[in-house]
Amino acid sequence: GMIKSNGEIIGDFATGAFAQGGPYWCHSTVGSWIGVDYGSSPQEIVKMQITTHFDHITEYVVEYSDDGSSYKTAFTSSSPGQNPGFTVSWESVGAHGHWRMKYTSLTSNWGCV
Repeated sequence: GMIKSNGEIIGDFATGAFAQGGPYWCHSTVGSWIGVDYGSSPQEIVKMQITTHFDHITEYVVEYSDDGSSYKTAFTSSSPGQNPGFTVSWESVGAHGHWRMKYTSLTSNWGCV
């Protein structure tokens, strides 16, 4: 899939979408997101490993879409994660072409994952 975002990606692109050891993505606005467009190969996703930078992201949602514009929520955070990383999981909502993580709260003026 193609990594898409409305923020800045810092570093070399990972070999796979959301690959461990990949680049950081940073943004300073609640509502900012990073995601994957799987094109014509929808994927069923039921967990995500997240590595944060300085624990600035306190709340987030994982969302999915079939058209890349209308999103539904698959997972809503109930507590902040801790450095260096953590894994969240949720019940299957089926295979979809677009998946993203979106900030809903920050403790600073920016957040990086």
